[in-house]
This record gives sequence, structure tokens and C-alpha cells, in this order.
Amino acid sequence: MGAYCRSGHRSAWEGFGIGAATPARTSRLFVVRELAVMTVLFICYRQVRYLTRNHDAAATANAHRVVDLEQRLGMFTERRVQDLALHSRALIELLNRYYLTVHFPLTALFIVWVLVRHRSAFGQIRTWLYIVTASALAIHVAFPLAPPRMLTEQRFVDTLQMYGPRIYSTDTSQSIANQYAAMPSLHFGWAFIVAAGLVAIKRSRLSVLAFVHPLITLIAIVATANHYWMDAAVAFLLIAVTALAVRPIRDLLIGSPSNVPMPSMRRPDVSRCLDVSIASAAPQQHDALSAS
Repeated sequence: MGAYCRSGHRSAWEGFGIGAATPARTSRLFVVRELAVMTVLFICYRQVRYLTRNHDAAATANAHRVVDLEQRLGMFTERRVQDLALHSRALIELLNRYYLTVHFPLTALFIVWVLVRHRSAFGQIRTWLYIVTASALAIHVAFPLAPPRMLTEQRFVDTLQMYGPRIYSTDTSQSIANQYAAMPSLHFGWAFIVAAGLVAIKRSRLSVLAFVHPLITLIAIVATANHYWMDAAVAFLLIAVTALAVRPIRDLLIGSPSNVPMPSMRRPDVSRCLDVSIASAAPQQHDALSAS
């Protein structure tokens, strides 16, 4: 049948699951590999954030610079937001818990959902998260920033210390987290990517409600005095620049089909092989009859 048809032949080893991987096996390996890579990168992310947790003087000086800039721009209103939230103990406790408990679990759940259910969009979402997170970590190291709750002269309330849950040590050198990794805010950055990614995948009117998540996150990070408006603005800038610069991400967001075709998983068409073989054999039979 020729070389064309030999590509469709299955070896005896494949029948025992040895040799060429089946689509199901390839799919499982892909999921395991991607989750393993993300786990390793998350560990690296946590370690890099520790690099500047003892830079007290630099972090405080940078905080004063951010406050001065926001004052000049007329956007230093974080304390007003906190004052409004503090009128209701139930509200501030809700925002505390939202800040603490929603950030990582919801982002991880979204990544797994895309990986398992919407594989065609996974590469773009993963790349978007990786680039934004890596860029944010570089800024965290280069520009340590004390959050508003550490600026006692501005009379911010540390709502986590006052109302709980208390996760940050008053001694930043003993804290399990880098409290100076404030700019940009990955709380807001990841929340926005989750919402934008979900809307890009589902493309329904109802999916737009996903943007409630970054909105609540923005209110939470400001009302709890863990971030400045500028922290969210820088995060949004990183998100926008990455989306504009990386074409596959931009195509996903605007709904443009990818120019790179996905590899086909279909089996070879055996009937086509037979047609090709018969067609190629016909001239040979004709020549043999003529010669006789």
C-alpha cells in the first residue's frame, strides 16, 4: 500500500499501551506536567518575595514617595475608603477574609478549570499569568514598598491585626510573608486576569459578572490598608502591556482565531489509503496487458 499507508499501521506494542502514547495518556501527562511546573514556579515565587522583607528603611522611603505622588495626582483617598468600611464591623471582617482566603484558591481553581476544560486557551492564560507575575516579582525586589497600614502618621488601621485573622507578624523579619511586596498588587492582578480570561473563554453576558471579583478585591486591598491605588494601577499596566505585546493573548481576548493550527488527533483514513493504492496499481496492470 506504500509509505502513505504505513503511517496508519499500529504496532503490536501499542496494543499493550507501549510505544506511541494514546490521546488520553498524552492528555493526562500534559495536565500533570503543567501542574508540576506551576507548583515549582509558585515555590520560586514565594522564595523571591522573601528577598526584600528586611528592607525596612527602603520600603518606608518608597511608601512616602508613593503617597506624595498620589497626593499630587489627587488620588490619595485610601483612608477615606477605609473609614467608610470601618463603619460596619461585619463589612470589614468580610473584606479581611476575602483578602486572605479568595486570592490563591480562586486563581488555582481557574487555572485547573482552563487546563482541564478549555485546553485551547490554556497556553495564553498561563503565559499571561507567568509574564505578569515575573514582572511583578522583579518590581517587588527593585522597589520594596511598605503598605499603608505601616504608615502610622497617616492614621491607617491595620484591620487584620484589629479584627483578624492575624496572619502578619509585627516583626517583618519574622513574618512568613514579605510584607513589602506591595507594588504591584498581585491580588488585583491575578483577580483581573481570572475575570478577563473567563470572559474571553465563555463570551456570554453572564460571564461579565466575573469582573465583580477584581472589583471586590480592589476594595478589599485598599480598605484593609494593604495596598495603595497605585499598586493596582501598576498591576493593570502590566496586564495591559502584556496583553497588547503577546499576540496569542490579544487574539484570545478579542476572539480572533489563532493562526497556528492545532495538531490533528484523528486516525489515518484507511479507505483513502486503499483508493491511492488501487489508483497507483491501475496503470501498472494496463502496461502489463499492453505488453502481452
